Amino acid sequence: MALVDSIHGVRHRLGISLVKAGSNGKTAVLEDPDSDLRHAHLSPDDRWIALLARIDGGSSRIYLAPFRASLVPKHEWIALTDGSAWESSPRWSPDGKLVYYVSTRDGYHCIWAQRLDASNKPSGAAFGVYHFHSARRAPAILPFGDTDLFVGRNQLLFSLSELTGNIWSTKVPE
Repeated sequence: MALVDSIHGVRHRLGISLVKAGSNGKTAVLEDPDSDLRHAHLSPDDRWIALLARIDGGSSRIYLAPFRASLVPKHEWIALTDGSAWESSPRWSPDGKLVYYVSTRDGYHCIWAQRLDASNKPSGAAFGVYHFHSARRAPAILPFGDTDLFVGRNQLLFSLSELTGNIWSTKVPE
């Protein structure tokens, strides 16, 4: 099975659908008439979905939603972020106790994480995992919605760009 972005509802917003191998079509599992949903990622135990909601007006918010093979109403979703910054690419830790994501909450594109309690609600404040407070090497040059983040047992893999330049001088013969 796979979770995919697809057009949903009368407002034709991006939502999350389930596609099962060997079956025709897809089943809508998450939709919101006020935002586009993207970057769905199943928890290690296949019971929860981490997702990104792009809110009209220029911000985004990360949610967790229970996973079912049917539409899950928004009142069952758990907000991990407050929508005050741009966030992207939510990914579960291998043990399901953290959600990693890229955020501009400190003014730069940095990797943050949120601890979860036993019921998958936020436990404490989010914390910075890796900061990119430099113009030379950062994910900031890439389109923010396309930032890749992959989480392994002892590593994070992510898209990173490097910006360099030189100043050249020469003497012009007369």
